[in-house]
Amino acid sequence: PIRIDLPNVNTADGVSQAQVTTVQAVAEGEITPEEGKVLADILEARRRSIETQEHETRLNKLEELEK
Repeated sequence: PIRIDLPNVNTADGVSQAQVTTVQAVAEGEITPEEGKVLADILEARRRSIETQEHETRLNKLEELEK
């Protein structure tokens, strides 16, 4: 397991903060570049998931307005 304290990643802002934390951890030698890459990939997947959820919510609101 990778041991690093990340902020809550339930929002796009949280994911962005986690990305910064990950980069800093690699730069400071707290985690390896390979571990940083794994975390970056996971965080990117999380960001896409949040983005998809937000788009769906917006689309549903627009569709409700059209009714």
